[in-house]
Amino acid sequence: IDDGTGTSAPGTVSLIVNTPPTGAADNYSVPEDGLLAVGAGGGVVSNDSDPDGNAITAELVQEPANGTFGFLGDGSFTYSPDQDYAGTDSFTYRLHDEFDSSEIVTVQIEVTPVNDSPQPQVDSYFTLPGETLNVSASDGVLANDVDVDGPEMNAALVTTASNGTLDLGTDGSFSYTPNGGFEGDDTFTYQFTDGILSSSPTTVTLSVSSQPVLISEIHATNVNGLTTKVRDEPDARFPRESESPDWIEIYNRVGLPFDVGGMHLTDDPDDGTKWTFPAGTMIEPHGYLVVFASGKNITNTALDEAGLLHTNFGLSATGEYVAITDAAGIVVDELTTYPEQTADVSYGRVDDSFFYFPTPTPGAANGAGVTGFVEDTKFDIGHGYYDAPVNESITTETLGATLVYTTDASIPTLENGTKVQATSVDVAPVLNLTISQTTTLRVAAFKDGLLSTNVDTQTYLFVDDIVQQRDMWNVVTEDPRWQPQLKDSIKSLPAISIVTDGRITPSREVPASVELINPDGTIGFQIDAGVEHYGGHSINSPKKNMRVRFRTAYGDSTLKYDFFGGDAVDEFDQILLRTGSHDNWFWTHPAGGQGNYVRGRWAFDRQLEMGQLAPHGRWVQVYVNGKFEGLHHLMERPDASFMASYLGGEPEDYDALNAGTAIDGDTDAWRRLLSAEVIGDYEKLQQYLDVENYADYMLLQFYAGNDWDWNTSQNWAGARKREDGAGYIFFAWDSDVMLRTTLQANVIDRGGPGDLWKLRGGVKQHEELLLLMADRAHRYFFNEGMLTSERLRADVAELADRIRLPIIAETARWGRNGYNGVRYTPEVWEGALDWMLDRFAPETGTDRTAVVIRQLERSNIYPETDAPEYLLDGKRQHGGAASDAGAIDFVSPDGPVYYTMDGSDPRLPGGALNPDAILYDGTPFSLSTTTVLKSRALNGAEWSALSEAEFIVNTVPADATNLRITEVNYHPADPTDAEIALGHTNGDDFEFIEIQNISDLTIDLSNVSLQFSTVDGNEQGVEFNFSEGSQTRLAPGEFLVVVEDLSAFTARYGSEIVVAGQWQGGLGNRTEQLTLAAGGEVVHQFFYVDEWYSSTDGGGRTLEVASANQASELWGTKDGWRESPAIGGSPGSAAVEEFLAGDANRDGIFNSSDLVLVFQASEFEDGIDGNSTWEEGDWNGDGDFTTADLVAAFQLGHYSAALKPQTATLHDSAIKQLFAATESDSKRKMFVP
Repeated sequence: IDDGTGTSAPGTVSLIVNTPPTGAADNYSVPEDGLLAVGAGGGVVSNDSDPDGNAITAELVQEPANGTFGFLGDGSFTYSPDQDYAGTDSFTYRLHDEFDSSEIVTVQIEVTPVNDSPQPQVDSYFTLPGETLNVSASDGVLANDVDVDGPEMNAALVTTASNGTLDLGTDGSFSYTPNGGFEGDDTFTYQFTDGILSSSPTTVTLSVSSQPVLISEIHATNVNGLTTKVRDEPDARFPRESESPDWIEIYNRVGLPFDVGGMHLTDDPDDGTKWTFPAGTMIEPHGYLVVFASGKNITNTALDEAGLLHTNFGLSATGEYVAITDAAGIVVDELTTYPEQTADVSYGRVDDSFFYFPTPTPGAANGAGVTGFVEDTKFDIGHGYYDAPVNESITTETLGATLVYTTDASIPTLENGTKVQATSVDVAPVLNLTISQTTTLRVAAFKDGLLSTNVDTQTYLFVDDIVQQRDMWNVVTEDPRWQPQLKDSIKSLPAISIVTDGRITPSREVPASVELINPDGTIGFQIDAGVEHYGGHSINSPKKNMRVRFRTAYGDSTLKYDFFGGDAVDEFDQILLRTGSHDNWFWTHPAGGQGNYVRGRWAFDRQLEMGQLAPHGRWVQVYVNGKFEGLHHLMERPDASFMASYLGGEPEDYDALNAGTAIDGDTDAWRRLLSAEVIGDYEKLQQYLDVENYADYMLLQFYAGNDWDWNTSQNWAGARKREDGAGYIFFAWDSDVMLRTTLQANVIDRGGPGDLWKLRGGVKQHEELLLLMADRAHRYFFNEGMLTSERLRADVAELADRIRLPIIAETARWGRNGYNGVRYTPEVWEGALDWMLDRFAPETGTDRTAVVIRQLERSNIYPETDAPEYLLDGKRQHGGAASDAGAIDFVSPDGPVYYTMDGSDPRLPGGALNPDAILYDGTPFSLSTTTVLKSRALNGAEWSALSEAEFIVNTVPADATNLRITEVNYHPADPTDAEIALGHTNGDDFEFIEIQNISDLTIDLSNVSLQFSTVDGNEQGVEFNFSEGSQTRLAPGEFLVVVEDLSAFTARYGSEIVVAGQWQGGLGNRTEQLTLAAGGEVVHQFFYVDEWYSSTDGGGRTLEVASANQASELWGTKDGWRESPAIGGSPGSAAVEEFLAGDANRDGIFNSSDLVLVFQASEFEDGIDGNSTWEEGDWNGDGDFTTADLVAAFQLGHYSAALKPQTATLHDSAIKQLFAATESDSKRKMFVP
């Protein structure tokens, strides 16, 4: 190469001409399941060529599809076809020489078939004892067998069944009938052939069992064991909090998977199909299936984090029925009544015996168990107030047990406490203690091989040392005015004693014993629970609120006790012990209002009086580990459980809010309520808000005038049922700052809960709501309504009277801890009451009522048009007693009056006139019957507030001239087995008192009450206000009953007797004073005496007044009473008289007319149980007319042909006992023990 300056050295160029190698197709063969190994000499390259003689190598392009393959570059390879594969397989390759590559070459491999041996599969079947099992070919022994070559298969029996008759078909179908009485696993063997080869013999298992599955273990008190989380939808998140539901374990007894789909679990022997297993629910052979007994009814396992099902019922820790049934509801296995359970201990089977398992084993075989518990400890005396040393004796019925006790609040164990061992294995241990000072005694019993008892706690209170406790303030305890009353002050209220070995804090519950100790010695309770402090700002107070929860973790899941009487519930899952929070010594309002302890109770009582739902409450004295902690307000908490207890359903059916934060349920409906779409549409608003409740709640707040801390997101509570159309209701929660600021305080525009009043135009934009509030305001702010000064003074006075004596002890305990160093004595407390009343309800001058009415008018809530006033005979009278001749008139300065007498509103929604309304023409009119009048004035287009009044015609107030106590059941007969089965285990639950109107006029009971009285320092009698009862009027001669326990009373006497309600307190079984008052007048105050008649002192009869018209002093004498002729007495009606056996028509003689009467009824030995009355021949009280009735009547020798009636009585006491329980009224149920 020359570049112009020089020339390069010579270079050589080579030109290569090459032809690519050529591959030849190949074919190979291998038998089924064989191995093809081809060396290089016979490999794929052996017949390939390269025209230029270059060396060649092979490269695999694609492997065979149906086998295992190995390939080398020299053309050698190995091939192993897949098991049982027969047919053509192939692979591809290409050749390479030094310079070029060939086209792709395909190699065929023919896999020749070989006949395989048939492959049998294991089979299992199930049948019931004595029933023939018929199995078709499609489900038979060949159905799951395998022959890859596919020819027809035939089954042949090798060995037949040993415990039954077997017939096996060649197609695999068979029938099997177990021998009579056989249960267990039977077997037979077979083999099958494809015409060439035969399988090996195969065993088929036949399980014969009447119980293929059984309940192997239950856990009714799961606290710290198996946990889970549940969600509402499969794609929703699981909640953060876990739960520990109770559970039931099912065991598959047979040696094959068992499908329980379509079978049932139940806790009701009368409902065998209560909960159904979803289809396809399998239990592995001899395996276990755990089902949560949560009540949540979850049949989609995706909703449970653990993948388990949930029944629609729970398990009772006190013991109940539980069963698994077949698809028809027939019992497969049942626990007729499992015994009482204890926390974290399960119960179940080992072989055919039942045990308790301290270590539960859900989903696995049960381990070692124990046969039971040490019998519970029994106290000879028990808790109470004492003024002298008591000799307590404690034992257990378990022989050879050991008692352990402590007095420092700690838990007695074998490692802690003082042991008292039985003197030998054949005797029970006995602990004898002399207790002479305030003591918290905790006892448990232990024995090897048994679970220990629970810890029993009893508190012994000695007032003499309580007043000397270190925290008592000598300014009160040594004051000559208060010191003499201090002991009575301490004992003036029931005591709640809390005993715990933990420290009560706001952060967590601590296990504790909770006792109610009544100063008069009547029965209280002891229950184990969890206790914690709660509150907001008040948590920093020296005296803290406490919440007491009842859970199965501690013992009973609820407390059953009638704290409040009336229509309040008597079962609780929690109670609050409230200190008053800001309404006590520890905070004073800047305006000067000191705490007086009554504000919160006053507010809730007003809501209840309005007819709204609100927490009930009462005051108690509280002790913690024997230390006096003073006055507390024991009350309900308005949460979801509270709502369910009063409105029905389950707690899960409700949302509950505390100042807008969900404490139960969620806030979805609340957020919807706050939306502009709902607030601005009155019809939609009523779907989310109970407008009448809201009106009442807001008016109460307007009157109370808390301009300090009643805010949109503070100091209110609300709740609703989680269903369409159920509106929120509100509670006057945290009302400690009510009536505590200035007289002129205006809180109308503070907004209230969630700022509903103003938010997005607010509910105040709706004229219908404003008029509703005006209507309610007229009811409460006028005519001596509950928000008038007269009523405020009276209501506060009534509340103050309840705690005036207890306040002495309260100031002794806490008076030195006052706000900003101020010390509180009973005098200071009285001053705090006076300050509130003098400021808001002065006896002269402007009061809070007048101020709020002006505020309502200025806010366009209350109309300028005055509501009509009523005149009766020319005098202003807003309802009440009236004669049928009384003249009713209206006063209305602002316009014509429209009124109704049918309960309707004169104004229709929207403002139109009700066509049924009557225009008052100025002529007075009279009423012939008790009537509710509703009236409004119409001034142009503006309606007045509704004026509603009930005129009670020809009805007089009850007083000493027209009302009597006519029957007392102070010591009822013990409960029957049937009553015990219904849960009524205490005979005292059947107590009742009967009253009667003895006049010729209807009487009004609104002013009548049964009242406690104090005798020798002890509270006696019962308390019941008839104005809160189910019936407030009594017609001439009519009876009304007040009871201890309505459920128990109904179980014994039926539901047709009118019951006013349940009283508070209880009747003593010995001598006790009863007090019945009407207004300020005592109608009765007398002692009944248990020694008058032995038959009324637990013998089943009652005290019935000898004559309702007798002199009043006879009520306190034996001569004024008689023992009831009828067992159980005659509540709600005249006394049952004694009648002659056989005297069906009760004309005083047993003659042929009676026989004609009873045989005309056609019930003689008709085979229908319990269908006969006295008039129909049942003269021995067994409910039927049989030969026994005729024999009894004729054997008495009273049959007569005389036409003249004669007086007849039964003289023989045994016969009297036999017939006394017959009915005087065939419609009235009588109790026969």
